[in-house]
Amino acid sequence: MGKQIFRQKALDRLSSPEELDRSMQVVTSLNWAFLLGGILLIWIALFWGFKGEVQTVVQGQGILLKEGSIYDVVSLGTGQVKKNHIRVEDSVVKGQVIAELSLPELDHQIKEAVNRLEKLEAEKEMIWSLGDKATHLKLKTLANQRRNLEAAIAIGEDRLTYLKKEYDHEKNFLEKELTTRSRVREAQTQYESAAQEIMGYKSDLTDIESREMDLSAGFEKERFALNYEISQARLKIGQLEEKRHLESRIVSPHNGRVLEIFKNSGKVIQIGEPMASIEVTGGQDDPLSAHVYFQPRDGNKIKTRMAVRIIPSTVKVEESGYLLGSIRQVSGFPASQKGMLRVLQNQDLVSSLSSGGAPIAVAASLIPAANKDGQYKWSSGKGPATRVESGTLCMASVVVKTQPPISLVLPYLKRKLFGIGEAEDDK
Repeated sequence: MGKQIFRQKALDRLSSPEELDRSMQVVTSLNWAFLLGGILLIWIALFWGFKGEVQTVVQGQGILLKEGSIYDVVSLGTGQVKKNHIRVEDSVVKGQVIAELSLPELDHQIKEAVNRLEKLEAEKEMIWSLGDKATHLKLKTLANQRRNLEAAIAIGEDRLTYLKKEYDHEKNFLEKELTTRSRVREAQTQYESAAQEIMGYKSDLTDIESREMDLSAGFEKERFALNYEISQARLKIGQLEEKRHLESRIVSPHNGRVLEIFKNSGKVIQIGEPMASIEVTGGQDDPLSAHVYFQPRDGNKIKTRMAVRIIPSTVKVEESGYLLGSIRQVSGFPASQKGMLRVLQNQDLVSSLSSGGAPIAVAASLIPAANKDGQYKWSSGKGPATRVESGTLCMASVVVKTQPPISLVLPYLKRKLFGIGEAEDDK
């Protein structure tokens, strides 16, 4: 009963002209306020939609290292690791032998070459000792034959001179009819026979001289050929030994620190296969570089010269900020787990980064701080109190795309309201 009386009094007050007018004024003021507020919000939304920025950021993980510092020490030969001279974290110097290989095939080739040289030298000694004597004996025999022929020729020429005189006398006697024609013919026959005999002696003498020359030249030719074979055998041994010297030792080409050893003693290593990975060391102020791995979908959006924000794992970003850098290189091919492990030195991190597929490797240069040698530019200005060292793990983020918000809203509205266009993957 009391509630009904209260409701009735309230209706009576609202029904009076003064109260009704006052109520309408209040309502009208509120409407204008709401209208102006809505217009302001719409204007702000439109301004932000066209003039604002929405950034597409991709993130990756990696490590800070000195520029160009990771180097694989490869084997120049194929063999079994006989002795390993290094351990992880050891310091090595340029030219230091870090491992020795056993090369049985090359050792066998050297042994065969040495055996061949020994046979050739033994053959030379025999020829020089026996062959020289035999040659001198043959030359002596030919010399005796030559002297005998020369003597026979001299005697024959004297006899030929005598027979020529006898022949001439017989011809003169025949003209005076003091002899017969048969005696003349007999004298002529004896003279011609003696001349032919001398010609035969001279021919034999020429043959002996030729044989002497051939024998001497043949012996010298045999000596030259044998000496040439010996020199070639020695050259081959030298080449094989030099090859063994190069291939049996794995040598560090730089000063550095051993990061990882891929082959232990007793394991077989192939030519060109890495034995160890080292971090090349130079001066303490060598610049740092960030080696970061991004998922394939994200890494394909990164281009050189893009800005990058790098957060070392040893600093708190809310206190020290992040390092500023620039993308220097983007790998054209996905990184292998073995290559990632050589850089990151963390199998769990490698597995994590490879879970979405082989990642894209990106190298970024840090921006040096102005007027501060060996220091880098931080978003906070000062950076951390401690120095960031090589080998520090880090997170990195790259802004790969900046666009106004309206460019994201319009395609969505077109699809939902008008059915125009289709959903596309982010590029």
